[in-house]
Amino acid sequence: NGILYAGTWGFGIFKSSDNGATWSEFNNGLNGFLTIQALTAYNTTIFAGTVGGGLYKSTNGGDWTKALCGYQLVWSLDSKSGAIFAGTYGDGIYISTDGGNNFTKLASSPVAFVYSIAIDGSGKVYVSSVANGVYVSADNGNTWTAVGLGGYNVSSLVVDPNSSNVYAGTKAGQMFKISGNQNTTDIDDVNGLPTEFSLSQNYPNPFNPTTTIEFSIKEAGNYSLKVYDMLGQEIATLINNSINAGTYKVAFDASKLSSGIYIYRLSGNNINLTKKMILTK
Repeated sequence: NGILYAGTWGFGIFKSSDNGATWSEFNNGLNGFLTIQALTAYNTTIFAGTVGGGLYKSTNGGDWTKALCGYQLVWSLDSKSGAIFAGTYGDGIYISTDGGNNFTKLASSPVAFVYSIAIDGSGKVYVSSVANGVYVSADNGNTWTAVGLGGYNVSSLVVDPNSSNVYAGTKAGQMFKISGNQNTTDIDDVNGLPTEFSLSQNYPNPFNPTTTIEFSIKEAGNYSLKVYDMLGQEIATLINNSINAGTYKVAFDASKLSSGIYIYRLSGNNINLTKKMILTK
């Protein structure tokens, strides 16, 4: 309804009805829990995640009341039609499918410490954890797939409203662009363009069942990244399209493959780079 809300660290919540020209305090009902980690809107209700006080909600601009969420450290929030997601610092992800009246813990939460949640235009739910990178779910959190960026300390996720891109920010000041498709997820480091072609060793290696492959290309063109067995038979095509210059990370899921040594090859624009990886089950 044209009202802006801002959460602060220690001073609660403020709102503005004039595009941010002036702000007024909006803390009635928060019971002194004034460190706000996250805010999201669902229909006419605003939800606020607090440090120590759990989850609060305000409907139609009224005072804050306690929402039924079973954990007191709510670090991240986002919503879409039919579902509200709450990420906690220590107890995984909670979901409400009844407009925020009740929240239940997702048994499938991929991580316990959820720093950020973002939902793209297609309804995919992305979550980040500082130690374990980014995960995505296309079925309301029933199953999750590792996107990558493990060890990058991803502390924030933002959706581009004009595309399907999700941007991941790290504590070190890096920014990555994540664009999903049916087969894999590409991650583009938007901080600078590489000056040479390179194909890095996958990590972890050995792995079971997922691993991340990183590569850099210095000029735009048509490229493919494929996986082969030791007999030279093609196992998977991770990328086969035109992409811009940049550094990319691709998650490879080998859950349907047997243990062994596999080869991955980056080809295009007169380059052909190859490395080996070890799947151990």
